[in-house]
Amino acid sequence: AEAQVAALADDVAYATHDIDDGLRAGLISLDDLASAPLADRIIADMVPGIRNADQGRRHYDVSRRMITLLIRDLVEASRVQLRAIAPAAPDDIRAAGKAAICFSADTAEALAGLKRFLFARVYRHPRVTRVMDGAEGIVRDLFNRYQDDGAVLPDDWRIAASSQPERSRSRVILRLEATNDEAVARARGR
Repeated sequence: AEAQVAALADDVAYATHDIDDGLRAGLISLDDLASAPLADRIIADMVPGIRNADQGRRHYDVSRRMITLLIRDLVEASRVQLRAIAPAAPDDIRAAGKAAICFSADTAEALAGLKRFLFARVYRHPRVTRVMDGAEGIVRDLFNRYQDDGAVLPDDWRIAASSQPERSRSRVILRLEATNDEAVARARGR
């Protein structure tokens, strides 16, 4: 049950934070969210005072309401499930054949729709993909540099890679932390 709670808490955290991040970054607007599953209810229920408030306040209100809605539904649906399972021990939950901790079917479906919305409108937004493409290019260039010239690898990594066949050497390079400032500077020839 604790693992189920943790997994669903992640769903709540990721969805609400990603909405907040998307709003703050200007990747989506409240008008966009008005057409998104789950968020549509929240936007429709905004009181006029909040609807006319400054942008930061409106974004905060959407996040707060989304968290409240999801947690309330999670608690209520889980109570129903737990009553049905009636666990006396942890093994009863493991043997139940269904989740003891869950969203209601309607909320689970709406949350899945919201995730699809976020995927299309936030995660695959051109600004986001451009940054990701640039980061992938840097990693690819570093990998190729390390593969072509093992001398630029940090000492421990160079020693580990030098005694390996090419395929294993590639694995050593892939494990190299790209955030190692010294290694990155050497790879760039500085």
